[in-house]
Amino acid sequence: MQSQLGWTQISRTAVQRAESQLATGAQGVVDELGLLRIHQHYADRFFPGTSVLHTRLRYVLFVAWIFDDLWISGRNISDPEEEIARRELQVAKALKKNDSESSVEGWGLIGRNTLPRMPSQRPSMTYWSALGRWGILHRHRDGSVPTRSEVVARLKGASSAPALHDAEGRWLAGGESPFVSLPPRPPGWDSGGKLGFRLEEKEREFLRDVLEHVFEPESARRSLFGRLAQSRAGADLAKGDGLYCDRVRNELLDEQEKEVLQQARYAAALAAVVRAVYLALVEETAVHTDGLGKRDVCRKNLQMVVGECLGDAQQLELKSLRTDLRPLDRGTQGVLDVMKRTRDWLRETGTAGLDLKGLFEPYRKQEVALKGGRARLGALGRERRKEWWLDKARSNESRPGSLHYRWWVATNLLRDLEDTA
Repeated sequence: MQSQLGWTQISRTAVQRAESQLATGAQGVVDELGLLRIHQHYADRFFPGTSVLHTRLRYVLFVAWIFDDLWISGRNISDPEEEIARRELQVAKALKKNDSESSVEGWGLIGRNTLPRMPSQRPSMTYWSALGRWGILHRHRDGSVPTRSEVVARLKGASSAPALHDAEGRWLAGGESPFVSLPPRPPGWDSGGKLGFRLEEKEREFLRDVLEHVFEPESARRSLFGRLAQSRAGADLAKGDGLYCDRVRNELLDEQEKEVLQQARYAAALAAVVRAVYLALVEETAVHTDGLGKRDVCRKNLQMVVGECLGDAQQLELKSLRTDLRPLDRGTQGVLDVMKRTRDWLRETGTAGLDLKGLFEPYRKQEVALKGGRARLGALGRERRKEWWLDKARSNESRPGSLHYRWWVATNLLRDLEDTA
């Protein structure tokens, strides 16, 4: 993958793995400072309904067909969750028949490493948000979409959930499916035959139509995801161009959207520096305070990240970023403060010296605010730092990359739509 506009040169597999780790940051795995808030905001704006756990586009239809089949067969199922899990396992086994690490049909199989058990995050859980955001589920009168648990309750026979309405606002009778009219099931869908991820033509037409009408959250503006689907450019861009390339900017965005993308680009670069600074601070504390030994891996990584991202990172305007992030919660202020201190530090020092003393306290304060006693930079962090130090895979991890806002997730899905994977 080419290095451009703040991205570091790492493989797509590494990018996907890093994003998956970042996505678990709410549990304190990687997102020690709250960068996930910024990542999620722009990712949801550019690519609504996507998730770091998404692999192949046809899963959206697999999930919808499973629920729709159950709805059609009768809604007094004693244990809907058990039946849904059974059918998901049946689909996984059918996909496994096409499974190969190098196969277009097999790549992206959820549960490849756990079959005959399904993973805890099953497709019907990870793709449900897409069903709602992409208009595959009918909506309530207030515009909200049925939750997965609500539909499961209806399958069990509960009738207390609010009535649904179609896209024109017409009320749907209680027995009607919560899904819009879906494309036909593929041959062998109910027989346990072989399944693949390549879309049938009617499936492609259906998904192209829904994706072209995916709008930004709380906006009547078509999302970048929708524009990529409409332009049929996603697969080409996935081959080498990045989110910030001229083709995206000049062909798909108006002036206001270009400014938003520019801010996202600068925020991504500065986030890479913030992450590298944090690791260098943990390393220095482990060396000088805890006496765990001598090491400068993270310090060297920081120097490389600053060298690559300095130009973009220095240009971030925090006022504009705050405006973009306004809908987010109060916890966002802490990470914005850290980013401001880091940006100002970059403007003052550039690539010379990289003295981190002035950054320790704001970083420590933010990490403690998010993680409490689990913070590596906190007063109680010695054991955490020791665990980190002994975990070579983590403490010697490669250079932190920029936030990429699910770009590779979105373009992988679009490659399936365009049948060029």
